[in-house]
Amino acid sequence: MLARKFILTGETEFARVKQEGRVIQSESFGTSFIKKEGLSKFGFIVSNKISNSAVARNRIKRALKEAVRQTIDEKGRGLAVVFFAKPQALRRSNEEIANEVKRVLAKII
Repeated sequence: MLARKFILTGETEFARVKQEGRVIQSESFGTSFIKKEGLSKFGFIVSNKISNSAVARNRIKRALKEAVRQTIDEKGRGLAVVFFAKPQALRRSNEEIANEVKRVLAKII
């Protein structure tokens, strides 16, 4: 599980990343990011448009969080990153999502 200190919280932080951030698109999700001071923080958005099932939305969030947890030890500091899930994420396995996250984070850093 991704440690609490790496989780992006607060509506203002999410809004700032969405408004000011650069965007990278992948098949299963979009990623918006900005550089900042301190630890890198990550946010995850899976809307009701993706699925009405909370179980399905939470599965996607868990897969994204686990992929980030496995990747951040290797990567640098000083980012605020928000992942926006797309409907294709429902059809992806956790391993496929993890590979996409690693590719996107490699582009960012």
